[in-house]
Amino acid sequence: MELIEGNIKHKFIPTQVVSFDNINKSCRIFKNDVFSKFETTLLVKGEYILCEDISKLKTYSKRITKESYQEYCEYIRKRGPSKDQWIYNIIRGTDEQDKVLYRNSLCVVIPTYTWDTKNVDKLHMLVTPTDTSLRSIRDLNVSHINLLKHMKIIGLVCIEENYGLEECNLKMFFHYDPSTYHLHIHFINVNYIECFSSIEYSHDLDLVIFNLGIDTDYYKKVLLNTRR
Repeated sequence: MELIEGNIKHKFIPTQVVSFDNINKSCRIFKNDVFSKFETTLLVKGEYILCEDISKLKTYSKRITKESYQEYCEYIRKRGPSKDQWIYNIIRGTDEQDKVLYRNSLCVVIPTYTWDTKNVDKLHMLVTPTDTSLRSIRDLNVSHINLLKHMKIIGLVCIEENYGLEECNLKMFFHYDPSTYHLHIHFINVNYIECFSSIEYSHDLDLVIFNLGIDTDYYKKVLLNTRR
């Protein structure tokens, strides 16, 4: 969090909520399964973090492992669909329909929760298929190439018409492993891409299509990096 004094910004950590006087005045913007968004005002106590103290903060190392298709299937079996109910609600038209930029029988276009839909420099959209059997790129085969090409065209047209960005301004990719196990393509402004597309985490849309054209079972044969 930041405390602004004149033209100076200070970093601080909220340590104690001092007042809940305004909590009853909070406004829930939306609720969809496990996700909700509120607007409210809280009075908090905070402490400054000096730059030299940042290096003292505890860090955690990441671990990347290689996952087989069989291990993926076992993970999906144990996970079930309930954790991804929020995106199924959007696809089926029961929640957050005001956020849907476009839909047809094959796919839906929505902004991510992290994007404010105003700052085009940080544009981040998702295009997701209506076929709920597709949980990730692991489930794709050559029969899905036309669907992926359709989703790409729909995403590009929607973004250009609404935000003025062309294909050369966008990065299109899948995450693996994804945050949500229903297939979705990320469309992100290339100026903002470094935050979301590390080499071991993202899979370029056109490359996925190319790989499926070479071998229909490509994503069932290859070992993929995972951080689970």
